[in-house]
Amino acid sequence: MRRPAWPSPAAGARRRQEVPPRSHRVRAPHPAPPRTRRPSSSRITFHRVEDWVVQGGDPLGNGTGGGKVPSEYNDLPFVLGAVGIARGQDPAINNDSQWFVVKKDSSFLNNQYTNFGLVTAGMDVIMGIKIGDRIKSIKIE
Repeated sequence: MRRPAWPSPAAGARRRQEVPPRSHRVRAPHPAPPRTRRPSSSRITFHRVEDWVVQGGDPLGNGTGGGKVPSEYNDLPFVLGAVGIARGQDPAINNDSQWFVVKKDSSFLNNQYTNFGLVTAGMDVIMGIKIGDRIKSIKIE
């Protein structure tokens, strides 16, 4: 029996936003990628799983989907469990649906990607994610 990729909050992983007073949030009413707050984010797969990161949220399931929004950076470090917003080659543009969780300290991402949260419980679930696992539900608190 396969373990669900992202169990409901009562069963495992949770993310907590950590926006410092010096945050540079100007345009975004909420620091998470816009599409992660829609019901359509459920049942989407994790398309990228490496020893240091898991990434999901792509509506196409292959890393090429999603829209574009202006990037908004902050000083939060990418430590174990940090949650970031994916982007392409242009650092001025973030993806509006894809996000990732780092499985180990990844300071090389600092000030290069938008860090919008931290996994506060359930990193064992994150560590067990495999490519193709489906997102059961997402809850951002």
